[in-house]
Amino acid sequence: MLNRLARGVVVFVCACGDVKPNKLADAPLAPDSPPAIDAPMADAPPPRCDPSKAFATATPVTELNSGMDDFTPSLSADELTVVFASTRVGGSGLTDIYIATRATRTAPFGAPALLAGVNTTGNDSRPIITADGLALYLEHLPNPNSAWDVMKATRTSTSGQFGTPTQVVAIDTTSNEVAPFVLPDQSAIYFVSNRGGNNDIWTASGTNGAFGAPALASGMNLSGTPTEDYPTLTPDQLTMYFASDRPGGVGQGTDIWVAKRTSLVTGFGTPTNVTELNTGGPDSPGWISADGCVLYFNRNIGVAASNYQIMIAAKPL
Repeated sequence: MLNRLARGVVVFVCACGDVKPNKLADAPLAPDSPPAIDAPMADAPPPRCDPSKAFATATPVTELNSGMDDFTPSLSADELTVVFASTRVGGSGLTDIYIATRATRTAPFGAPALLAGVNTTGNDSRPIITADGLALYLEHLPNPNSAWDVMKATRTSTSGQFGTPTQVVAIDTTSNEVAPFVLPDQSAIYFVSNRGGNNDIWTASGTNGAFGAPALASGMNLSGTPTEDYPTLTPDQLTMYFASDRPGGVGQGTDIWVAKRTSLVTGFGTPTNVTELNTGGPDSPGWISADGCVLYFNRNIGVAASNYQIMIAAKPL
């Protein structure tokens, strides 16, 4: 490491005439200090999976499931907080948003609680929390005769309560806009809309949640009747999981699919079915970790009636 402190310069001055010897000898120059040693860099944490491998067997996140519909899980960047939707008893409306926390990312979550400030008497679901914990996005249906809208709630500190959600007008239309997925830094939003006649994935870029005009996500959408839903991306936007009932699926309803790209200026490649996670009923993604190792998703295990559970699957080393 370069020493940023310049060494002093000794200046000798000579005068005319006799020069009397100095009775006080010059003090010896202090030796240079030894060079500073850079502190050792902290080792990067070892990878927890091989992202190229398939997911291991999925398991229910039992502490979050209620026996009613529990779905659309999304985690904070540190994986210590989860928000999700549920129709369980004790809510404010038809579908409500709940929150649960844990001490470490390998520990079980604590008991879920209603997320204060954001729930209504209608349907509130698909919550997504930002990296700083100060903004929450969700889908909202006031009543069965209205259209779904994407909403946003904010707060000034992580210890405070979210304010009343407001419509994200930059992306909303009179059609249905659902399933928002916002990057942790709010630099982009992905969502589903039927504004073109089909349920397709759209995206818009922005700064701190101020989004521009949306456009179809390149490479993801099929023309015709197949439905795309629940876009779920890694923070680098190079991998997208989503739900679709397109041909080639495993079961009835939607399957989980994945598509990848090499840069943000290219379209996503041909989607592939995540066969190890899909079942005979509807399956859809909720949240993927930044390293691509852990996926939280929804699975409908109901036979006579709907019963969505929150599931987790991880890739091995």
